[in-house]
Amino acid sequence: MQAYAIQACIGTGVRLPAPSPPRRRRAARCTRDFAFPISDRPTPNPQTYGRVYDCTRRSDAMKCVLKQVPLGGLSDHDRRETLNEASILRSAQSKHVVAYVDSWEDPASDCLYIVMEHAGEDLSRVMKANGGALPEEDVWSVILPVARGLKHLHSLRILHRDLKPANIFRRGAGETERVVIGDLGLGRVLGARSAFAKTGVGTPLYFSPELAQEKPYNDKSDVWAFGCLAHELLVGKPPFEAKNQLALASKIVHAPAPSLPDAVSPDLAFVIHKALTKDPERRPSMADLLGLSCVRDRARAANARAARDAETRRGRLERRLREDRAVFESERAAFATEKAEMESKAAALSLAVSLEDVEGMAERIRQLESANAALAARLEETETRLADAERARVALAGKLETAVSAAASAAATPYKPAASPASGKHERGASDSFDSFERSPGASVGSDSKTGRKSPSASATKAL
Repeated sequence: MQAYAIQACIGTGVRLPAPSPPRRRRAARCTRDFAFPISDRPTPNPQTYGRVYDCTRRSDAMKCVLKQVPLGGLSDHDRRETLNEASILRSAQSKHVVAYVDSWEDPASDCLYIVMEHAGEDLSRVMKANGGALPEEDVWSVILPVARGLKHLHSLRILHRDLKPANIFRRGAGETERVVIGDLGLGRVLGARSAFAKTGVGTPLYFSPELAQEKPYNDKSDVWAFGCLAHELLVGKPPFEAKNQLALASKIVHAPAPSLPDAVSPDLAFVIHKALTKDPERRPSMADLLGLSCVRDRARAANARAARDAETRRGRLERRLREDRAVFESERAAFATEKAEMESKAAALSLAVSLEDVEGMAERIRQLESANAALAARLEETETRLADAERARVALAGKLETAVSAAASAAATPYKPAASPASGKHERGASDSFDSFERSPGASVGSDSKTGRKSPSASATKAL
């Protein structure tokens, strides 16, 4: 047995006859485990509607909608008709019809409770937020799933009988949009031998001509309501309006359908025109409408777009999965590393069997750190001394190179004696000096005998 937590009342359901006063008993203990007892909530008075609540299924936190339908004061026939909604929802499982979750009849509060999926906003609120009408592309995105949902219901011999914007729900937008038919409170299952229903129910503005004339009707009445729905989504108001129900019925039966704006495409105008055919015999069924070439083309385009969107979502999900997997692997590797470090520390700690051993290890670590510091100081001092020696070697090499350059320069310069007053005598003296130099090579070492100066070779040797 599921349990649900109720948050708040979000709307009202169909109008009901006056219910009997509820019995003040804690219904939650005998039916479902609610966040608060349903019987403690304000129950509808004789002129109000059944209520709809936001709720959450406690087993998996799934968001749902809980519909509370009072049964007190109803005749046996009306009671069976009211309980019929749960059975219709249970049998009409489709992606275009609001999903049934759970239902039960509570004798303590004398109410029927139906739990359905949370299908989003109804189209009446969406239209109000958009200024009363929707663009044509949005209208196509709504009427195609509604047409499929009605076709599914009709295939099960189920009549909706209350199709209108307030009973069409849309959740999400763009590629995640989903449109479903909801509120089957006035739905009717045709018997195996009956082809028509006779009870006049539903919204008068969406009454088909046969309903307005109180004639028997079938699934073609839902097709008329489908045309009214498409017209209202485009224009912002139903195709037929009047000040009273009698005048409204006369318009529905006799007046032609109003023209649509010029901006509406011929395809959509043709679909609405066919759905608003006054003669039910000539009015197409939902299967016939879906079989029109213009509708099939739109449906194929919508399916292709949905397939592309699904492929895009799949790619994004796969990419996110790969990223999450990479993050998981990285975290697992980090966890493994941390685990190894912890195990290593644990192993190291396991070696210390006593406090004295731990203190001895700590003292040994301090000694090693002190020795390491001393060694680092000595190493720094040695590096300093090596740097000083390198600078001294560089300076000595510079001096040696300077001396060698000076000696080479002196050896390359010829010796010139002092000039005599007579040029001729100077030339002879020079020639004689050169001859004497050739005759006595050793004369270049030492001092000049005539001038008393040392030769350049002797100076260079002294400098070295």
